[in-house]
Amino acid sequence: CGILYVKRLDGKSAAKQILKRYHKQKGRGQDGFGFVSVKQSGRADRVQRFTSEAEFEAALLSVKSTQIMAHHRYPTSTPNLPEAAHPITVRHTELSSIWHVVHNGVIQNPDAMRQVHERLGYKYTTEVYTTFTAAQTKKEYYADVNYNDSEAFAIDLARTLEGKQPLCESKGTIAYIAMQTNQEGRVL
Repeated sequence: CGILYVKRLDGKSAAKQILKRYHKQKGRGQDGFGFVSVKQSGRADRVQRFTSEAEFEAALLSVKSTQIMAHHRYPTSTPNLPEAAHPITVRHTELSSIWHVVHNGVIQNPDAMRQVHERLGYKYTTEVYTTFTAAQTKKEYYADVNYNDSEAFAIDLARTLEGKQPLCESKGTIAYIAMQTNQEGRVL
């Protein structure tokens, strides 16, 4: 995967710089895309996710933000669906901030992390279900639940950064960028 962040201080849009950097590293993943930009008011805009490079580029070029965090992925833990793409947003009543995280790597202990997080009341937003439909009855059967292992890391990171636990417990290869906002979305 590729992780990107540009903050321009000259008032110009960061979109072209993000795309320039993406094209230099696009071999790191071209299957899923996403970004969060910061409005002129200093608030994070909604996260946008795509499975098409053309849609990603068009959406990015329509943004006039001077600050953008982006991700392009090579899926490792989920099928390539917009719901499983980054940035991953972490919000919970125990946290004072909202976190947007992009991650490059593979987490080796996501199931153990997820068990801890679910006991604490976190809901995973990147879940996707594998279903089978019986040909004769058309009845659907759920066979498997997958989620993005990066979400386990993102929650673990947010909890650590806010002092809810002493150390990040995620194991694996980890490179990341995190954007912290207050509950109203203002970037901190």
